Amino acid sequence: MRRVEVYIEGGGTTSSQRAGLRAGFSEFIGSQREEARQNGIEIRLICCGGRAETYRRFVDALGQGEDCVCLLLVDSEAPVPIGTSPWRHLEQSPGDKWSQPEGIGDEDCHLMVACMETWLLAGGDQLSRYYGRNFSSKSIPAAQGLEGQPKETIIRSFVATTRKTIKGEYDKGCHSAALLTIVDPIQVRRNCRWCERFLHRLESLACLKLRLSCAASLRLRLLIIYY
Repeated sequence: MRRVEVYIEGGGTTSSQRAGLRAGFSEFIGSQREEARQNGIEIRLICCGGRAETYRRFVDALGQGEDCVCLLLVDSEAPVPIGTSPWRHLEQSPGDKWSQPEGIGDEDCHLMVACMETWLLAGGDQLSRYYGRNFSSKSIPAAQGLEGQPKETIIRSFVATTRKTIKGEYDKGCHSAALLTIVDPIQVRRNCRWCERFLHRLESLACLKLRLSCAASLRLRLLIIYY
């Protein structure tokens, strides 16, 4: 396996918007990308705009062979009950009704619950430094409970807490990419189990080649000893 392709919901309709979001996510998964690079594996981020287009491009990209693993990363749009698989959630979601592609397991389907803004709000004190004076965290639900909040509550809280700041109220198109570069991934994954799940999957893939190389080396040593 030489490449991991992550198909991500978001990025708007222009190439510059998508490039900005790609740069934001690239920074967010910086440690995983670096580990993969050291093991000769490329992690390629593909921001696709709308969620239907993201799913379509993900499905179209499947079947590239053993050299490539494709991952899907989209908003869940709603809280996901513990024990519910991501594909089942997307299949039951009224706005999606997406079928699980044949041969693709849950490990390659990932959700931002209920939306990407959850990860931004869960990322610690960096938000107040970005927005500056008059940033008020009083409107934000407890970080550990963010994934249990409806999407509407997350967005409403974000807007309320930034409305009087120098940068103005939260604007997804203008702010989200920059915020991804400064929030703390360690803190986000501590507060959001779905973020932990996604980053853990990337880490597993990033060191896959190294594990395979070690296994091959061990087999070679055993053969030498045997003969």
